[in-house]
Amino acid sequence: MDSINLTHVKNIYYQYGWPKESQVGGWAAQGAFLQIQHANLETKLEFYPVIKEMAKLGELPNFSYGLLTDAILVSQGKKQIYGTQGGLKTNRDGSTTGVVWPIKDYPNIKKINKRRVEMGFSEIDFNEISYDPKVKPRDLKP
Repeated sequence: MDSINLTHVKNIYYQYGWPKESQVGGWAAQGAFLQIQHANLETKLEFYPVIKEMAKLGELPNFSYGLLTDAILVSQGKKQIYGTQGGLKTNRDGSTTGVVWPIKDYPNIKKINKRRVEMGFSEIDFNEISYDPKVKPRDLKP
């Protein structure tokens, strides 16, 4: 279903341009964004400048741009900027713990949270999540 929806979003984009919030409403604009967010790295990179511009124009929320930024960085094996990407770590007893993947500037939590708030995210409470700067996305379940 995702690949079909992504094909529709790409067709709309190439025929009419990006579906702006001011034209199609917030739900539709965010729905189109989510197809890009969950696409492969090549598609994310292709649409990254478009998403950045739409956020700059107020046609998508800033957090959409932040989510895509982090998703691209993590896919490239780099540290994310906003701490939006994570997964589940399996513990020795078989239970799972939510883990945020490596973030630029950790352990400077104030700096990370300042960036997050500027993009429209809430602050991360590092007392409530597991953070291991050595963990790699391939070690975790999405």
